[in-house]
Amino acid sequence: MISIVADFFYLVFVIAVLPYYIIKFFTVPSSRLGLFERFGFMSPSKSEKSVIWLHGASVGELKSAEGLIKKLREQYKDYELVLSSITPTAQLLLRKIYPDLRSVTFPIDLSWAVKRSIKKINPKLIVLLEQEIWPNFIQAASARNIPVVLIGARITEKSLRRYNILSWIFKPTLNRISHFGVQDESYFTRYKTLGVPDDKMTITGNMKYDNIPNPQITDTRLQMELGIKGMDIVLIGGSTHSSEEEVLLEAYKSLKADIKNLRLVLAPRHPERFHDVEDLIRAKGHECVRYSKRDNAKSQTAVIFIDTMGELMKIYQLATIVFVGGSLVSKGGHNILEPIALGKPAIFGPYMYNFQESADALIKAGACVMIKDKNKLTGKIRELLARPDFNEIGKRGLEFIKSKRGATDNNLRIISRILSR
Repeated sequence: MISIVADFFYLVFVIAVLPYYIIKFFTVPSSRLGLFERFGFMSPSKSEKSVIWLHGASVGELKSAEGLIKKLREQYKDYELVLSSITPTAQLLLRKIYPDLRSVTFPIDLSWAVKRSIKKINPKLIVLLEQEIWPNFIQAASARNIPVVLIGARITEKSLRRYNILSWIFKPTLNRISHFGVQDESYFTRYKTLGVPDDKMTITGNMKYDNIPNPQITDTRLQMELGIKGMDIVLIGGSTHSSEEEVLLEAYKSLKADIKNLRLVLAPRHPERFHDVEDLIRAKGHECVRYSKRDNAKSQTAVIFIDTMGELMKIYQLATIVFVGGSLVSKGGHNILEPIALGKPAIFGPYMYNFQESADALIKAGACVMIKDKNKLTGKIRELLARPDFNEIGKRGLEFIKSKRGATDNNLRIISRILSR
């Protein structure tokens, strides 16, 4: 009965969004990736090994599981590890990082599609990440006596309300999950209100803390190439969005009047905005040094503009203080743990809902600061730099991250226990 109702709602949704995806299919080549797999047309495994199927919806979930994937490969060499995702971006990432592993596109949660997928892959265990609770998929796995574990489990207040409204669908679905490795006490409580018994849940922590690299020595050669001196105070705006660069440039101009050795580095989030950001820097009366052409950098006052992708962690090593972008505009913020992991004090705006739990915990630990709006940025940076305990802010962040490590091993123990049954 549940499958029939779920299929009905899924089909209504598919019909409603079909025009959008037809247009996307013809205009965005990556949207065609794994099209047949979405409907369960998976090729059978060429290996005779038993299969562990690990699924994460998108890039964020899969990156948080990098350590777990590594340890599963090391500990379970007699198993084939199959990875799946939903978004084309995540699928491309999997193929790039794990070219020797099989990666597939997760099927639409239609009963006939998931049954076909599970039959083809035939896993001994299914590992779902974070919030990937699909009723038909989990029911199909249960019908074949395949255990399912939910690792890094979390549930938002919004999802909790939805699950309560549709409890007749989700409570039986949750009961079919063998074990939950939940991230913290609040998620434990939310799942408990949905009827999940205590003995089916373990608080394991958040695996993303295990994947954060340890602090590295600042690249002095890079400093010289960018015209940064050892005594310079370096403000970095990381993953910035439209209008945030302007706020940072205004703050830089104001602060530079008193802090002569202040430098500003801007790293926009999207490469298609590089040209606009460079024009903005020059329009505001500043010299501009492109990171890609840093060999020509001579000015020690120019704004440094990061016009490449994938190098933000290396850039953060140069920072004295970091502003995390996407937080003064309603984008939900970006990864605050990257600068914190390097011992850099961080500041951000009110829109950090994509990383709210980490942001709240770091604020409580005294490892970062939130401002309510753009008008507070200049004053808050000035205040932070003047604080006698400024260097302690970064140290508190490092201690916080150190205290949060260990979730990967906790989750691995759950998987090992289920596999040994």
